[in-house]
Amino acid sequence: MSERELLHTDRVLVVEGKYDAARLSHLTDAMILLTDGFGIYKDKKRQQLLKALAKKNGLILFTDSDAAGFRIRTYITNLVGAENVVQAYVPAIHGKEKRKPQPGKEGLLGVEGVDDAIVLQCLRDALGAEAGAEPARPEGRQITYTDLYNWGLSGTPGSAERKYQLLNALGLPPRLSKKELIEALNRLYSFEQLDALQIPAAQDVTLKELAFSYGEEPVFSGLSLTAHPGDIIGITGPVACGKSTLGRVFLCEAPYQGSVCFGGRELSALTPRQIAATVGYLGHDPELSADTVQNNVLCGSEQDAMPWLAAAALKEEVLAMEKGTETVIGSGGTRLSGGQAQRLALARTLAHPRPVLVLDDPFSALDRSTEDAIFAELQAYARDKVVFLISHRLYHFPQMQQIIFMEGGRTTVGTHEALMAAVPVYRQLYESQTGLKGGEGA
Repeated sequence: MSERELLHTDRVLVVEGKYDAARLSHLTDAMILLTDGFGIYKDKKRQQLLKALAKKNGLILFTDSDAAGFRIRTYITNLVGAENVVQAYVPAIHGKEKRKPQPGKEGLLGVEGVDDAIVLQCLRDALGAEAGAEPARPEGRQITYTDLYNWGLSGTPGSAERKYQLLNALGLPPRLSKKELIEALNRLYSFEQLDALQIPAAQDVTLKELAFSYGEEPVFSGLSLTAHPGDIIGITGPVACGKSTLGRVFLCEAPYQGSVCFGGRELSALTPRQIAATVGYLGHDPELSADTVQNNVLCGSEQDAMPWLAAAALKEEVLAMEKGTETVIGSGGTRLSGGQAQRLALARTLAHPRPVLVLDDPFSALDRSTEDAIFAELQAYARDKVVFLISHRLYHFPQMQQIIFMEGGRTTVGTHEALMAAVPVYRQLYESQTGLKGGEGA
């Protein structure tokens, strides 16, 4: 089929696997994203990308006709909202794909095995009047593969590191192929929005009447403080009080109310690449690649991984591994303990400094002595940065410059001593964990 006969649509086509995608790429010029079968259930970043694209362009769900395909279809529909989806159904045709030695469990052809004419008719039926519409793009010049090279995101020393930082800041999956990356960026951004990544110098971070809501449901409100370079700001509160939501506000993934300023500039007014250059973020469920320890830390940057492993109290354990920093870990850190995986992700974050750093519960899987060692390293590391440390463990909160206590949608800001005196719940949490009374330090 020639290029001019390709089916045009602005919607993003979602299929289960790479063979489906390869087949459909010859029939439509739609952006195609994979669910990796049931892998979509655990891939938080790919879920975020699907949500963003569903809201902006809409999705076409085109999964197989078997039970697994319908489970995936239902999951994504519920994830992004039925109003953002059109459903394309492949007929239940018995048979097997040529590449497979035997039919699937239900004996039905998947998308990849169905005739071109049937596939195209399924897509046209689903799209209706939309079929043939030219894809809409953000205003401005389109991003090209040359731009990826010029930005240092492909084919240059350190490109893996820069690609990871950008995708992390944009909320995109870190394992996007180059083709998926260019298509996703062009759907969501223009060249002008993403051009030029420069790491800014450390500056004050000022929050004024900051608030965040999911729809009409407020998560927190009325948060105001000013943090200076060198400050570590503790964030704590009861379970499900909005601590992680506050941390993600700095990524500007969704609109917030009030103000978050970095050196006088509103964070939400920065481009995604400027945010990527300003904010380093470590979530409480960090992603690790099926690669060596060294590559997981450095992400392609040309530096020594050992200082960062030492800062995360992981150096000696890595040296004890059979191949040291060249030891290959499984996807998500499956060959590591929970504490090792957590510290490896922390080492990676520290190895790529930004003037603002958000750490979401980095000590949750660590023993007290390891936490003590890492916090001492973090204090030295933060001398020219503002660090927001989210934690339910309060051992080191007396050493922090300010603390944000969150409960029931309200926020209270003060020093450890002030909160011990004014917030009974904070005092109770601290004393129950440490066994210390009153204002005694850690």
